[in-house]
Amino acid sequence: MLQVVLAGLAQGVVVGLIGLGCWLAGRATGLLPLAHGDLMVFSVVAGVLLVVGRTPSTADLGVLASLSLVALALGSGVLLAAAISLVTVLPVMRRGPAGRLGPAVALRWVAGSLAAGLLMRTAVTTLLPVPGLAAPDPVHLDSLLGENSLIGFGHSQIESRAIVVLLIGLALGWLTELVAVRSRWGRSVRAVCDDHLAAQLCGIDVRRVVIALFMIIGALAGAAGLLAAPGRNLSVEDGVLLGLQGIAAARLAGSGGVSKVMIAGLAVGVVQSLSAYALGAGFYSVAPLVMLLMVLVARPIHDRRPTVVRSPA
Repeated sequence: MLQVVLAGLAQGVVVGLIGLGCWLAGRATGLLPLAHGDLMVFSVVAGVLLVVGRTPSTADLGVLASLSLVALALGSGVLLAAAISLVTVLPVMRRGPAGRLGPAVALRWVAGSLAAGLLMRTAVTTLLPVPGLAAPDPVHLDSLLGENSLIGFGHSQIESRAIVVLLIGLALGWLTELVAVRSRWGRSVRAVCDDHLAAQLCGIDVRRVVIALFMIIGALAGAAGLLAAPGRNLSVEDGVLLGLQGIAAARLAGSGGVSKVMIAGLAVGVVQSLSAYALGAGFYSVAPLVMLLMVLVARPIHDRRPTVVRSPA
């Protein structure tokens, strides 16, 4: 049971990073980013194809190739998210403050998000020679851990890789909070998210803040993909499912902040893992979708309460 919970936490921290991107995008626009999971898959696929090529391989990479894979995956996410902000986000924000957008503007956002997601899915399907991508591990966790890949804990054995993935994901979430919430620039982000028209009157460059925020969102997507891809065949469907799971985590956290989004992601991962353990593998993908439906019923999308974030002392 402990191993099942730990595997759920490792999956949940990936969901938390995706949910964190969804939460930040939702704070900026008041609407859900429907293509965030596709952004994650596209970032990893772009990095793997540029470094490894179209032949699937899980062989260990050299130091330079590993650094190149990380840089290209993160860079692809950053550049693509910046492009999405220019094409879909800024035109929507010009229509009014987040949370007070009309149905026509919301429909434009939904159409733009779905189009971006469809474009990325089509690109991934075209570029991949097989339905799933076997991605190498750029961090070489298996090689570093060696014989210590399993740790005895009571009567159970847990994978040390899952613990490392969990710690890396939590560290990235903490770093995001420092940069996007608690820093001086983070105060500009909060002002733009609360009311970008008032922020602009105060002298804040809204366009620059939004683009930089979405670049962080893209980097989170690339990092989540790098943590999730090794050891599994990453496919287009994974982007859709992980994107919905991230939305569930973001909506479950509500306006609670970065830490609550990460906790919600961990909860989604644990529920997903326990559901598969207790009810069968078929419920592994179903449980988070049920959670998403329940959260959307309990917290409708239009119910966007203002967030009050206290500055650190």
